[in-house]
Amino acid sequence: MTTLELSWQSSEGATQYRLIQKDLNKTLISSNDFGNINSTFIYNLEQSIQYIFTIYSGNENGFDLSEGRSAIISTDCWFSFFSFFSFFILFSSFLVFSKKY
Repeated sequence: MTTLELSWQSSEGATQYRLIQKDLNKTLISSNDFGNINSTFIYNLEQSIQYIFTIYSGNENGFDLSEGRSAIISTDCWFSFFSFFSFFILFSSFLVFSKKY
Protein backbone atom coordinates (compact mmCIF):
# COMPACT_ATOMS: atom_id res chain seq x y z
CA MET A 1 0.00 0.00 0.00
CA THR A 2 1.05 3.58 -0.66
CA THR A 3 0.55 6.80 1.28
CA LEU A 4 0.17 10.17 -0.41
CA GLU A 5 0.45 13.64 1.10
CA LEU A 6 -1.69 16.32 -0.57
CA SER A 7 -1.07 19.98 0.19
CA TRP A 8 -2.75 23.08 -1.18
CA GLN A 9 -2.53 26.82 -0.75
CA SER A 10 -5.26 28.39 1.30
CA SER A 11 -8.06 29.95 -0.69
CA GLU A 12 -8.90 33.53 0.28
CA GLY A 13 -11.92 33.59 2.59
CA ALA A 14 -12.03 29.80 2.96
CA THR A 15 -12.55 28.34 6.42
CA GLN A 16 -13.00 24.71 5.37
CA TYR A 17 -12.07 22.28 2.60
CA ARG A 18 -13.61 19.13 1.12
CA LEU A 19 -11.50 16.43 -0.52
CA ILE A 20 -13.21 13.95 -2.84
CA GLN A 21 -11.38 10.79 -3.92
CA LYS A 22 -12.61 8.78 -6.93
CA ASP A 23 -11.23 6.09 -9.18
CA LEU A 24 -10.89 6.67 -12.95
CA ASN A 25 -14.42 5.32 -13.46
CA LYS A 26 -15.51 8.27 -11.27
CA THR A 27 -16.72 5.92 -8.54
CA LEU A 28 -16.63 7.71 -5.19
CA ILE A 29 -14.05 6.23 -2.83
CA SER A 30 -14.17 8.84 -0.06
CA SER A 31 -15.28 12.35 0.82
CA ASN A 32 -13.68 14.17 3.75
CA ASP A 33 -14.32 17.63 5.17
CA PHE A 34 -11.53 19.50 6.93
CA GLY A 35 -11.31 22.72 8.86
CA ASN A 36 -8.90 25.47 7.92
CA ILE A 37 -5.92 23.24 7.09
CA ASN A 38 -3.89 22.97 3.91
CA SER A 39 -2.67 19.35 3.82
CA THR A 40 -3.68 15.79 4.56
CA PHE A 41 -2.38 12.26 4.18
CA ILE A 42 -4.19 9.64 2.09
CA TYR A 43 -3.46 6.09 3.27
CA ASN A 44 -3.82 2.60 1.82
CA LEU A 45 -3.69 3.46 -1.87
CA GLU A 46 -3.33 0.39 -4.07
CA GLN A 47 -0.25 -0.02 -6.28
CA SER A 48 -0.49 0.93 -9.99
CA ILE A 49 -3.96 2.49 -9.63
CA GLN A 50 -4.90 5.97 -10.80
CA TYR A 51 -7.03 8.14 -8.52
CA ILE A 52 -8.81 11.45 -9.03
CA PHE A 53 -8.57 13.87 -6.11
CA THR A 54 -10.68 17.03 -6.10
CA ILE A 55 -10.40 19.75 -3.46
CA TYR A 56 -13.15 22.31 -2.81
CA SER A 57 -12.99 25.38 -0.61
CA GLY A 58 -15.81 26.60 1.59
CA ASN A 59 -16.82 29.03 4.30
CA GLU A 60 -19.69 29.37 6.76
CA ASN A 61 -22.12 29.36 3.80
CA GLY A 62 -20.97 25.91 2.60
CA PHE A 63 -18.80 24.65 -0.25
CA ASP A 64 -18.59 26.03 -3.77
CA LEU A 65 -18.82 22.70 -5.61
CA SER A 66 -18.47 24.40 -9.00
CA GLU A 67 -14.90 25.55 -8.29
CA GLY A 68 -13.02 22.39 -7.34
CA ARG A 69 -9.51 21.63 -8.57
CA SER A 70 -8.68 18.07 -9.60
CA ALA A 71 -5.59 15.96 -10.15
CA ILE A 72 -5.13 12.42 -11.40
CA ILE A 73 -2.55 10.73 -9.22
CA SER A 74 -1.19 7.23 -9.68
CA THR A 75 0.77 5.03 -7.31
CA ASP A 76 3.09 4.33 -10.24
CA CYS A 77 6.19 6.54 -9.68
CA TRP A 78 6.56 7.91 -13.22
CA PHE A 79 2.86 8.68 -13.65
CA SER A 80 2.66 10.35 -10.23
CA PHE A 81 5.45 12.74 -11.11
CA PHE A 82 3.97 13.51 -14.53
CA SER A 83 0.49 14.07 -13.09
CA PHE A 84 1.83 16.23 -10.30
CA PHE A 85 3.88 18.34 -12.70
CA SER A 86 0.95 18.84 -15.09
CA PHE A 87 -1.43 19.63 -12.23
CA PHE A 88 1.04 22.04 -10.65
CA ILE A 89 1.31 23.98 -13.90
CA LEU A 90 -2.48 24.19 -14.34
CA PHE A 91 -3.61 24.77 -10.76
CA SER A 92 -0.55 26.01 -8.85
CA SER A 93 -2.64 28.68 -7.15
CA PHE A 94 -4.65 25.99 -5.36
CA LEU A 95 -2.67 22.76 -4.89
CA VAL A 96 0.97 23.07 -3.94
CA PHE A 97 2.30 19.52 -4.18
CA SER A 98 1.69 15.85 -3.81
CA LYS A 99 4.24 13.39 -2.56
CA LYS A 100 4.43 9.60 -2.67
CA TYR A 101 5.78 7.72 0.36
